Amino acid sequence: MALKNPNVKINLKLEDKTNVKTSLNSVNDAIARVQQKIESGSEEGFEELSSLTADYQKQTLQSNGNVSSGSLYNSIIADINGRTAIIGSTLDGFAPTVVENGRGAIVPVRAKALHYFIDGKEIFSQYSKPYKGNPYVAPSYTYAKSIAKETVWNAINKWILFLIGLITIK
Repeated sequence: MALKNPNVKINLKLEDKTNVKTSLNSVNDAIARVQQKIESGSEEGFEELSSLTADYQKQTLQSNGNVSSGSLYNSIIADINGRTAIIGSTLDGFAPTVVENGRGAIVPVRAKALHYFIDGKEIFSQYSKPYKGNPYVAPSYTYAKSIAKETVWNAINKWILFLIGLITIK
């Protein structure tokens, strides 16, 4: 359809006087800051979750009565490497496995008797009964699963509240 009066026309020119680009940059900057705080919160929450899980292992050992010398108890750590954590004992040997999983009966194989100490008392015997174990790692896994979401979200929320100025973080 042609204009009936070509002398009467409207010239439209779109000019960017709305600072739309600047506004988008500001929004993008805000989103980037929120994303950074979410990352900080999730890292902090993950570290907290790892620490709580290690503490739970220690508490379980203690409540199960498996703390005599304290070597197993004191060897439990949360070894965090980026987005991975290994939580458990740093002890070499079979003690952590025996406490967790138990063991069968023990009889002397190359000697006439078994020789060990209990509470400083020297023992010689022909037989050591099976030990059923007192798991401390498996329950900590169940515990960690039950608190993971809340622990990480609480840390993320803390960083978001910091971002919008409702709290300060020292």
